[in-house]
Amino acid sequence: MVDDITPSGQHAAPPQGSEIVAPLSSRTLFWRARYLRESRFLTHVPFLFWLIETCRPGFVVKLGLGDGVSYFAACQALDKLETQADCVAIDTGEDEDDADREGIRQYNEDTYSEFSQILRTDLRRAVNRFPDGSIDMLLVDVDADEALIDRLTHDWPRKLSERAVVLFHGTRTRFAEGAAAGFLDRLVATYPTISLEGGDGLLLVLYGPRRHEKLKRLTALQPGVRGYSEVHHVFRRLGATHEYEWQSRNREERESDLQERLEAAEADLARLSEEKAKLDRRIEALIDGSEAGGGRIDRAPALEGSAAEAGAGPGSGEADELKAALSELRREAADRTTELARLTAMLEQAEAERIDEVADLAGRAKDAEERAAIAERDLKAAQEERDAVLASTSWKLTGPLRSAIRKARGIKS
Repeated sequence: MVDDITPSGQHAAPPQGSEIVAPLSSRTLFWRARYLRESRFLTHVPFLFWLIETCRPGFVVKLGLGDGVSYFAACQALDKLETQADCVAIDTGEDEDDADREGIRQYNEDTYSEFSQILRTDLRRAVNRFPDGSIDMLLVDVDADEALIDRLTHDWPRKLSERAVVLFHGTRTRFAEGAAAGFLDRLVATYPTISLEGGDGLLLVLYGPRRHEKLKRLTALQPGVRGYSEVHHVFRRLGATHEYEWQSRNREERESDLQERLEAAEADLARLSEEKAKLDRRIEALIDGSEAGGGRIDRAPALEGSAAEAGAGPGSGEADELKAALSELRREAADRTTELARLTAMLEQAEAERIDEVADLAGRAKDAEERAAIAERDLKAAQEERDAVLASTSWKLTGPLRSAIRKARGIKS
């Protein structure tokens, strides 16, 4: 992949002061994802929103269906921004089980079918489906074996446009060692890149020679450069809000399921208790009728199921049947009671966990909201400060001098 497109020789000069944050002043950062489920990509959703707003890709391709979170985040951004873009996910059949895959396909059909499609094929055949130079954004979210690295090196590059960016998910897992890690190291040494450490790790490669100015300025913020921690902290804090929201939704679903199971168990117990009461009344009536007819059925043996002692009186055959039925019913009731006790214990434990979790999530959510609000205010203030500087007389007067300095730097480089 690194042999097919010649990169530009220099990264953009590191931004200073308010320029570090200015490229990030965007409302897309604060969007809430429509599609949520447990995923290691949740923390990167705000960055993907911002990236798509910045790049405005016309054609997005994702290698690997995955859990659907990253793909549907891309679809959501394209939809809200009304870019008229097309989006394709390659389902290799390796990521999700059939039930999850069908759910993802149905969600795509219901929500984004106008511009999105999911193709079930392997990566070798998939590459031939796309025209050369057509892909503006390639998302790689599949296991990195030698075959994949070979295709990313020789097959997929010709499909990328001049302004293409490539996003690798899993730099801390599937691309963390061996040939896959070496492949990413070569990309980092050759192209401007942006690395995010949250979740399983994310790497953005500015692959095409036509690179957006905001992205070039962001790639200049490498570790140790002023502003690096500030910008990455913003993405990390905003990504945490999506994780908190998923945890909250998941907790509510678990509570609802436990409550439904408990109500069903209580209904079964009530039904069994009523049946037992009816049977007890029939036995009492049978014993009373036997005594009135001159015979005698001892109550204790009748209830304990002793057919030998109860067989002397009239109606003893029916009594035996009723006693056997009562014994079976009592065993069933005991089993139901045990199950109810178990479910009640589960609910009590879940309630205790819920109380602790609600308190924890409430504190974390409040903290995240406060930090997000602070970040948004800081971004807005930085943008206003920058705009004020650019509009000032001194800035305009020193324009020729700055231009001369930039030209001089270009000559030195």
